[in-house]
Amino acid sequence: RVAMKAVTTPFVLVLQQDLPFARPIDALQTLRTLEANPSIKHIRFNTHPNTPTAFDCNMDLLIPHPSFVPLIRTEGWSDQNHMARTDYYRDFVMPAIDNVAEDRKKKMCKNGFYMECFLNKLWNAEYAQSKNWSHVHSIFGTYIYGVPGERLYSLHVDGSEKHGSLPQDLLQCVDKGAGLLRH
Repeated sequence: RVAMKAVTTPFVLVLQQDLPFARPIDALQTLRTLEANPSIKHIRFNTHPNTPTAFDCNMDLLIPHPSFVPLIRTEGWSDQNHMARTDYYRDFVMPAIDNVAEDRKKKMCKNGFYMECFLNKLWNAEYAQSKNWSHVHSIFGTYIYGVPGERLYSLHVDGSEKHGSLPQDLLQCVDKGAGLLRH
């Protein structure tokens, strides 16, 4: 939250320290998409294949144009690696989170307060009120980078045994810190 206040660019690339890119993305075309299309507000680089899950149970290809990269429309909001409009964070995400009292946040999210937990509950509340998926999506503007069925773009490497070992080629990319953002 503090870092977002210092952002002076119209777009932000949010990267989590334990989610290195597993393969290249087209950063320039992703930025062009965000710049050209205000209805696309948040583009996530998935940590799982681009298939429906409990988190992304409703996915479709109704993508507003222009889009210069392949996208999937979803209701799932995530703070995992993504690009977003800075005004979206300042005008929607941060105010939504800041307007919830700390004790209420703890009650809403059992395992600590995660932005995903709160924003996805907000999505559900908006949908319960309107019963209009497309309307609620127009508020959240969440998309997944890539095509349906495609493998992950970000890999969760939190250091625990539950995720297994990293492939050697990914370790080399992480060590070099290069080659994963195309522009």
